[in-house]
Amino acid sequence: MLALAFSPDDSLIATGSLDLTVRLWDARTGTTLHVLSGHTQGINSLAFSPDGTRLASGDQAGAVRLWDVASGQPVGVLRQASEPFSGLAFLPDGSALGARTGSHLWFWYGATPVEQLVDRLLEQLVLPEDVAARIESDPTFSPELKSSAARLARERRVDPVLLNERAWNLAGTSGRTLAEYQEAVRLARGACALSGDNGWYLNTLGVAEYRGGDDEAALDTLARADRIYGGIPPDLAFMVMANARLGRRDPALAALARLRTVMTNPGWRGGSPEVLAMEAERLFAATWPEAAQLEGLGAQRR
Repeated sequence: MLALAFSPDDSLIATGSLDLTVRLWDARTGTTLHVLSGHTQGINSLAFSPDGTRLASGDQAGAVRLWDVASGQPVGVLRQASEPFSGLAFLPDGSALGARTGSHLWFWYGATPVEQLVDRLLEQLVLPEDVAARIESDPTFSPELKSSAARLARERRVDPVLLNERAWNLAGTSGRTLAEYQEAVRLARGACALSGDNGWYLNTLGVAEYRGGDDEAALDTLARADRIYGGIPPDLAFMVMANARLGRRDPALAALARLRTVMTNPGWRGGSPEVLAMEAERLFAATWPEAAQLEGLGAQRR
C-alpha cells in the first residue's frame, strides 16, 4: 500500500497500491466497497473532497483521476503530468483540488457555475467536443457563458480506457437497440481518436459498426485492427460475420479459416473468444450451407 485516506466522516477508507487499483473500504466492517481501476502506475496520493462525494487519486506516472465515491465510477482524468504527484488536497470549501510535484503546484477549480455545467454535461455526453457543441447550440445561454464554457469543455481530458469500456459494454452484446449501437460507435470513435493505433479500441469500433448494421465500415475498421495484432479471434470472427452479411463468401471463408487456425491455440479456448468463433461459424453455415458442409465448417466444437 502506497497511500491511505479517510473520508471526512471517517466512514470510509481509501487505499492506493502498486497493483494499480484504488480501493474503497467500509471503515467499520473492513468490507471492500469498490475497486477503482484505470491507473497505469502505483497510486501514491489520495484525497477525499470535503463533502465526501469525490475521491482524487494520483499515481507515480503523474496522472490525477477523479472518482464518484458512491458509485465507484470514474469522473475523469484531470491531468497527466511529466512527474509524479507527491500530495493531493482539496480546499476546505471543495472549490479546488491542489497537487504538488517536485517542482510545481497544480490547481483544478470546479465550483464555478461554468465548471459545474461542463462537468455535468461531460457525465452525460462523455466527449468534450460534443459538450462544447451542446453548449454553443443552447439558445438559453448568454454569449459570454457559451464562450467560456465551450472553451473549458474543449480543454477537458477524456480517458480513452473509459470511452472504450463504455462502448464495449454496449457493442459487446447482441440484441440491443440501434440507438445503443450508434452510441457505442460514437464512444469508440472517441477512444480511437485519442489512441488511433490501439487495436482493442479499433476492435470495439468495428464490432459497434457491425452491430449497428454498417458492415462496410466494420470491415475497414477490423482490417486496421487485424494489421496491428495479426489475427486474433475478436477481429477475425466479426470479419467473417460482416462478410457473410454482405454475401462475400470467399473473404468470409478466408477469415473463418484463419479463425479456426488461431482457435487451435489453447489460450483462446473458452470464454468470449470461443463464443464469438462459434457464432461466426454458425452464421457462415447458415449463409452458405453447401460450402460449409464441403469445408467441414459449422460443426459443433468438441
